[in-house]
Amino acid sequence: MLCDIKTLPSLVDPLTTFGLGGMPDTNSELLDGERAAFTALYEMKEAKAHELQTESYKVAQDRSLCEMVRRVPASLDELPLCWGFGGSGVRVQKYGQLFLDVLAPFADDLHAVHEDAKALYAAPDSVKAEWKEEQKAFEAAKKAMFEEEMERYAGGKAALAAQREAAIAKNEAKKQKVANDVYDNMVSS
Repeated sequence: MLCDIKTLPSLVDPLTTFGLGGMPDTNSELLDGERAAFTALYEMKEAKAHELQTESYKVAQDRSLCEMVRRVPASLDELPLCWGFGGSGVRVQKYGQLFLDVLAPFADDLHAVHEDAKALYAAPDSVKAEWKEEQKAFEAAKKAMFEEEMERYAGGKAALAAQREAAIAKNEAKKQKVANDVYDNMVSS
């Protein structure tokens, strides 16, 4: 018997039903707000592998970490829903609590990031178009800055870093404006 994907929300990417695509396979597919949690999980995985003198993929693969930051499991019972932690449950038994302990401080922020992503998806098309244009402009600016950095790499590293940080801060301010506009549109509706 086939079942509707909406009846299996725990088995799919929580953001899929909001049109944001499939479960991330790599850290490059993560939302910006998910990266800090991924980095913390990754560093713990590497440290555990070093401690055990084994390859880090035997502790967990990066794809598993990506799913953890998207699903935000809160218990050992929820962890097998993440890719690489199902099956026999050996990874859950050996490393599950370690991963949950590292992920827990990020849980509220991750839930907020996911809510923002849902809100953006639900935003009026005009807001989405504005956001996409800002993203394109940001990417173009980032590329231009990279090219400038390569030309001036021999000197002035501190000045270039400050320029990059300023561009990132400007983009964050634009994202906040879009989020505020989305919220205002939702409240006024």
